[in-house]
Amino acid sequence: MNKCGFRFNDKKYSFKTAKDTYLNALRVLKKNCPTLYEVLNRDLNTGHVGYFVKNPDDIYKSSPKLADKDGNIEKLEDGWYTSTILSNKQKEALIMYACSISKVNYLYDLEIWFDGGNNKYTPISKEEAEIELDRMLKGFL
Repeated sequence: MNKCGFRFNDKKYSFKTAKDTYLNALRVLKKNCPTLYEVLNRDLNTGHVGYFVKNPDDIYKSSPKLADKDGNIEKLEDGWYTSTILSNKQKEALIMYACSISKVNYLYDLEIWFDGGNNKYTPISKEEAEIELDRMLKGFL
């Protein structure tokens, strides 16, 4: 059995898959920041991939056949959709960025883990997280 999940403040959440962990972490962060998906849509979508979109047809713009495969697109809530063809490292990086938007301190207020089965992944250290977040922020500003 996979052991995936996250801790938000003092509450732990467990899930069977890394994908479910990622999606639910985003949903919890949105409760902290109601405009989270709008900001992620503005900051992260590219001409090839729409990571956070209102129309699922906008997710795989350069590879529309990917949209036809089950599990490649997931509905978040409130009419928002996201790509789920992501490595666990990409999932963590997106969660880190979502934390910064939501004013949540990654690794202190929220920790995420993907462990077991094909989901094995060692989260980055606090130092690596700070370097990665700084790099991401510089790339988006």
